[in-house]
Amino acid sequence: MKLNFSFVPQLIEIDNHTFITNFIDTNSIVVDLGANDGRTSEKIYSTFGCFIYAVEPVPQLFSKIKAHDRVKKYNYCIAAKTEPILLNIPLDNCASIYQHDTEKKIESIVVDGITFDHFLKIQNIKIIDLLKVDIEGAELDLFASLKKENLQLIRQMTVEFHDFLWEDMHDQVELIKNKMVSSGFYCIPFSLNNGNVLFVKKELISYLAYTYLKFIKYVLGIRRILKRKTIFKNINLYA
Repeated sequence: MKLNFSFVPQLIEIDNHTFITNFIDTNSIVVDLGANDGRTSEKIYSTFGCFIYAVEPVPQLFSKIKAHDRVKKYNYCIAAKTEPILLNIPLDNCASIYQHDTEKKIESIVVDGITFDHFLKIQNIKIIDLLKVDIEGAELDLFASLKKENLQLIRQMTVEFHDFLWEDMHDQVELIKNKMVSSGFYCIPFSLNNGNVLFVKKELISYLAYTYLKFIKYVLGIRRILKRKTIFKNINLYA
């Protein structure tokens, strides 16, 4: 693909997931892993009118997803193997297959686990314009099981890594980021931690555009800080 050096990436942030809008339109395919109650899928659909595969393992959340002809929902847990998976539901965090002994569990449930590769095959997905990942620690299994042919299908990926919850994941997350870069993606973190990371295929944008994205993330960060300060400044603590 010939690079367009006059191309300026346009960004949007939806529920702490930042991605490039230039590559999303009504014909786009979006896969939402960790769809929760469907609000992010619905916001993306409302903005772009694209086709969305919403995947959520927790039955109570899955039941709240509003499916229609452009938003399809699937009650799966993305995992390293296609088999039943034990999903932990702690007291203070979201449901996850990742757990520490120190966490207080409400319960554990068994859900249908499926590999990302298997999901793509049974749904006959040939291209992914945007992959959104927010699967509460299971992203380690996802990236470990990603095949080269899977990566070739993905144009951009917005990921919430969870090493801010579990510090022992941090080194593995950094290895994943390095692996993605060596696999042909630019890596642009939009948060101070790894809670909002964008991967975009190098063939889609020029290095100049990548440099712009690396710069603009600091501008966006400063804007968020100033916005928070303005909010707190306007609060009357003695009202």
